[in-house]
Amino acid sequence: AILGTAAMTATMVVAGTGTAAADPAQNPPAPPPAAAATPQANADCAPFPDVSADNAHCRTIAWLAGTGITKPADGLFRPEDSVRRGQMTAFLFRLQHPGEPQPECTRAPFSDVTQDHAFCGYIQWAKQERLVFGYADGTFGPNKPMTRGAMMALLYRVQVGGPAPECSGEPFWDVTTKNRFCGYIQWARETQLTRGVGKGCEFNSAGDTTRGATATLFYRLDNPGPAARDCGPKPMPQNDICAPTARACVDLTHNESWLQLGGELVYGPVPITAGMSHLPTRPGKFHVFWKNRHHVSSIYGTPMPYSVFFDGDIAFHQGSLKEKSHGCIHLSWEAAERYWNHLGYGAQVHVWGRTP
Repeated sequence: AILGTAAMTATMVVAGTGTAAADPAQNPPAPPPAAAATPQANADCAPFPDVSADNAHCRTIAWLAGTGITKPADGLFRPEDSVRRGQMTAFLFRLQHPGEPQPECTRAPFSDVTQDHAFCGYIQWAKQERLVFGYADGTFGPNKPMTRGAMMALLYRVQVGGPAPECSGEPFWDVTTKNRFCGYIQWARETQLTRGVGKGCEFNSAGDTTRGATATLFYRLDNPGPAARDCGPKPMPQNDICAPTARACVDLTHNESWLQLGGELVYGPVPITAGMSHLPTRPGKFHVFWKNRHHVSSIYGTPMPYSVFFDGDIAFHQGSLKEKSHGCIHLSWEAAERYWNHLGYGAQVHVWGRTP
């Protein structure tokens, strides 16, 4: 499933726009990307009431508004909100076809996008242009947040086109060559479209792309940002807690987990979410006793892809990295698949600490 974006909120209207290389006479170029700007340099930046001058994306949000890509009906931009898959197709159409109205929707492009959907024309256009492909079940998820990895895939298709680029190495500590977006993320790093998150050593491909970050990414399509930091090899987690006999280590206190073999790191650490306060994940040493790639919870009726059970009904599986679980260890899609492949029956799992 790749890209797209969600229908905007009822109060949001995205209208017309120029390309990233818009005519300077009509759309004066913005100062350097907002990520490099300081609050003092941004003192005169006030594109929307809810975008302060010290917002890291203030300058590029101002640029985005200047092109006409976004014109919120209520005058608010909501920079920290996630950009949605349906909404993103509207942004892209208006980026490539400034001033043109939404294309006509002649048929439902996906099973969950009807002809009367607010973004049907945009989504149908993006599908015809082979920018979006939807999910295996025939849905598109127009209201789902656009993940950072999918965003890189989308921008690559817009800027370069053609098949996915080869992933020749791990562009960030948390993006392995098995990540389905690895090639796209590596391209984005090399073209200075992104320099990662935090200290620049990680990317968080499964995280949501915010509306503010979207403005900066669009700007950088023709105005490269600062080069990404060279962090070198990922260091082994600094701890003397996880037993060397364990194949999987889970640090509840720091919300991270990793895989090892003979005490040597082979994958991770990766972010996790564990049990909520009244359903905590139990610390201890356990062993994998059952695996089900397409498991569905018999208690809650929710899918638990790549389930690896190690403590009663507690398992590693793909799940939300924002919301705490009912006791299981949630992983990203990539991590869940790696854990599924690495952990065989009888593999030891060491869990310690306490969920914050």
